[in-house]
Amino acid sequence: LHFTAEVFLNFRGDWRLRWGADGENELDFSVGAIVTVPTWIFRGFTNIGADDGWLFTALGWDNTGGIIWGPSIVRGAREHGLYLSADNQLLDTNAGGVVDADTDLIAPMSDDEVAKLRRWTPEQMRSRIVGQDDLLWSHHPFLCTELPGGRAQFAQVVGYGMSEDRDQVPPVHYPHNFNLGWLRAETGEGMLAHRHDASQAVIVYRGRWRVTLNHLAEELSVEIGPDDTLSIPAGAWRRFQVVGPEQGQLAVINSGDGRVHLQWADEVKAMAREKDWAQDAAGYVAPWAVVRTSVLDD
Repeated sequence: LHFTAEVFLNFRGDWRLRWGADGENELDFSVGAIVTVPTWIFRGFTNIGADDGWLFTALGWDNTGGIIWGPSIVRGAREHGLYLSADNQLLDTNAGGVVDADTDLIAPMSDDEVAKLRRWTPEQMRSRIVGQDDLLWSHHPFLCTELPGGRAQFAQVVGYGMSEDRDQVPPVHYPHNFNLGWLRAETGEGMLAHRHDASQAVIVYRGRWRVTLNHLAEELSVEIGPDDTLSIPAGAWRRFQVVGPEQGQLAVINSGDGRVHLQWADEVKAMAREKDWAQDAAGYVAPWAVVRTSVLDD
């Protein structure tokens, strides 16, 4: 059981999610799916594929508060000589660990408290599994979308994130303390120079990408491929470009529950206006011919 969000990103294999005090509920999810498990429920997961699998995990908040093991797990472990101390140390009595009257042990959650936990049906949990076929891609998610090198598409998964498409709605709204979406682009395309105030992590699902930091002055570039992760500091200028021969797809995770407001480089804004695009006052992409005619209200 977790107090904060736990999100699984399936980059390889077939998996089974189990939830409930004894894992009595089950749903399977395949490669490319993102699963956000509700807080305050017991959960487990198993590789059910024929080969190895790989899950990335994103957790909410910097301090997650730790985890609580299911009561049956705590009791079952003790039958095999394994005990968990209050300071989170695993004591293995079969390997010489000592448990005596003075040892402060973690007790199983009481049956009364377990009974109070919310129960999630398979239908409710299914809404929190977002597979590749469930994604709704915006074809104009950013100010740079119609500019050479900036023609990326974006699909939301958790939260509104950094989309500048005012009609785009995420499948999962529940606050996570971060937002998560997919970015995809063809060779040579991606996102032009921009920055924002959120910390950001990206994980490559497909293709090879070049990420360039520090716009104009002292630029620093790095190439990342499948399963690579990159953390980008808040406020840093950045641009993304697919450099491999195949379409690229990135998982993009930004801190915070609110929208991420993008600041574009001046030359990007100028080129966008030549294509009749600009940001409106709320930070959404809109026709420049309309935005430029607005006047301040009272």
